[in-house]
Amino acid sequence: MTCTKSFMRRCFVWIWNFRGADFMYLSKRESMASDNMRVYLVFKRGADIILSILALIILSPVFLCVLCVDRFGENKGAVFYKQVRVGLHGKRFKR
Repeated sequence: MTCTKSFMRRCFVWIWNFRGADFMYLSKRESMASDNMRVYLVFKRGADIILSILALIILSPVFLCVLCVDRFGENKGAVFYKQVRVGLHGKRFKR
């Protein structure tokens, strides 16, 4: 994780790259930028995890109904689609 800072028009601009994503934060004070950013990122990550778990719990009955309709309905095929593909030098494989 690399972080650079610069001073533009009385604001500190913090730019960093984390796991391939670029982030930017503006602050009027240098010390305020790092403290607020750390709290914001921790809170955001926690909220993302909690909301994702809640969405999975709430939507799991819907997923189960769709699975049952697909599995036991008129189309009694496999849940996952299998396909024969051609690889390097004409070698066939199932995916």
